[in-house]
Amino acid sequence: MSVDANHVKRLLESDEPNYGAVVRLGPEVVPVLARLIAGPDPRVAAAAASAAGLVRHPQATQALEQAARSASAMVRLAAAGAARNMQGPAVNRVLHTLLADADQGVRKFAIKAAVARPHDSALVARVRSLQGSDSSPANRTLAARAVRFAESRRGGGGGSRIA
Repeated sequence: MSVDANHVKRLLESDEPNYGAVVRLGPEVVPVLARLIAGPDPRVAAAAASAAGLVRHPQATQALEQAARSASAMVRLAAAGAARNMQGPAVNRVLHTLLADADQGVRKFAIKAAVARPHDSALVARVRSLQGSDSSPANRTLAARAVRFAESRRGGGGGSRIA
């Protein structure tokens, strides 16, 4: 089945993107999302990155990797938020990239996504390093809370999501 790129773009362009309709198009939508992520409109590219995080397909991680390297902080921020929804070890590369991002908002959402993977010791170690090195005091505090949360989950505690 061929996915109409203009249809996908229309679904994502509105003030309230229809992510459900995009996801229902199946894995065939991923190449279209990748093209939109690379496109000239950062708002559509950010919506495409968010949608990629909801598609259960290995190529969706490649689309997020592309979004994580975008010149637009809005697109990178969407990639960080989308990574929170994804499973599998491949998304950890995306998170490592985003944890080192120049934009403090991108790092904030990457910290939140990384803590959802408490069993990845490299990610937890990277977040731990942000406790003392992030240029944003709010991100340093968030990183400290995230590490405590990840350690409690690794130890078997349930806990809840961090702020």
